[in-house]
Amino acid sequence: MSKEKYIFIQNHEKEIRPLIDDQESLQSVVNGSYVPAERVQSLLEQYETKVLLYERKDAPIDAGRLLFESAQPATFNVIDPLIELLERDEQCAGITLLADNVAGKKFLAENDPHFHVVPSSEHPVFADIPEGPYRAALVLDEGENAPSSVLLYGAKSVFGAEKLYYLSLGLFGRVAKNIFESSAAKQNEIDFVFSLDEFSKQMFCSVLGVPEEKVIITGTPLLEGLRVEESDVLRQQGRKALHIADEATTLLYAGFPSGDFQSAGGDPKLNSLTFEQTLAGVVAAATAEPTRKISLIVRTHPRARNVEPPLTPMQELPHNMNVVDGDGLTYEEAVYASDIICCNIYSTESLLARYRGREAAVFAFPGKGQLGEILRDNYSEKGEDIIRQSDRMNLIDSPQGISEMIRNYQPREALPFQTDSLERIKNILLSSPADSKPLV
Repeated sequence: MSKEKYIFIQNHEKEIRPLIDDQESLQSVVNGSYVPAERVQSLLEQYETKVLLYERKDAPIDAGRLLFESAQPATFNVIDPLIELLERDEQCAGITLLADNVAGKKFLAENDPHFHVVPSSEHPVFADIPEGPYRAALVLDEGENAPSSVLLYGAKSVFGAEKLYYLSLGLFGRVAKNIFESSAAKQNEIDFVFSLDEFSKQMFCSVLGVPEEKVIITGTPLLEGLRVEESDVLRQQGRKALHIADEATTLLYAGFPSGDFQSAGGDPKLNSLTFEQTLAGVVAAATAEPTRKISLIVRTHPRARNVEPPLTPMQELPHNMNVVDGDGLTYEEAVYASDIICCNIYSTESLLARYRGREAAVFAFPGKGQLGEILRDNYSEKGEDIIRQSDRMNLIDSPQGISEMIRNYQPREALPFQTDSLERIKNILLSSPADSKPLV
């Protein structure tokens, strides 16, 4: 192992730390202790960040450069079409994109001819981010180990961004709570928050204390990609594949990795325990109404597959109920085959379901390490009250709650949503930094 790699990690600890899981090995390198060569190399390669650069030739003198990041599939689905739009706008002089994880692989696979990858030799390439000035930087909802951390800390002070925007893809999660509550310095760096809708804005302002004037409702491209116009076709495809009767009241259990909640005090078996309580509620509904057909689609989160035990019923089910494996369906087929989507509060589906014409059953089961406790810790009683008063977002704190939701279910139309979010976000990012609040 070359001494150069050790020195590089030591010199760039602050930039590297937010991006890696193996904090123990990192600390050992920082302390000068021996670390096996393969673990040192892993530190450099983990969440390998690529810097992609686009520069417009002969850009107008008043055009602006932008700084983006993306790691998760959801953020790729926002940034990718946004970049396509910006490439057609002469007011965009260039884009620097930090991409890793799933999004990084997708951007590289696209092989956009307008972009080239900044060479990095043997070092993590975030060290090679071109300095500004940048008209604006955009940070999205990512995990803690993502390029968003680099921009959150350094977009303005290190890379010369004139403004920093935070785009909320759904209801804020633990990362946003840490940003806006735990560190006033980080919050103050953020000039404006883009929120999905009025409900999301209300949560940011009431629970996290973000000033109302700093929150701009833009919608998100996630809404525009919901394929609502294809909902009937997708419903038929999904139900046909799973042999679910058209008249059956159908729920989707959207599984999640239990490990995602352990830092918040979640039970190591949280996903399985939540499934058991959900199943109990569905069984109770089927038992109470033996003439009603009920189906429960179980979809495993990709990061939980082969890591956690499979979610399967351990009991005999009522004759009018079945549990089916939805892993073979596309996600769109699974959600549209369903009437009720059972999910955790951090899932974007908790907000998106209403715009699909579905009901969201949001887990809030009580007990130590359960989602009810985590929800209250992160959203407070004030946030919980706002959620309970929201349209088509139902907090479920008992199997009985699931049962009642099934028995009272009535189909409803999808809520309307803004269809110009990309254009609105683009215009704001390219607006003059002198504007106190950009026009939407």
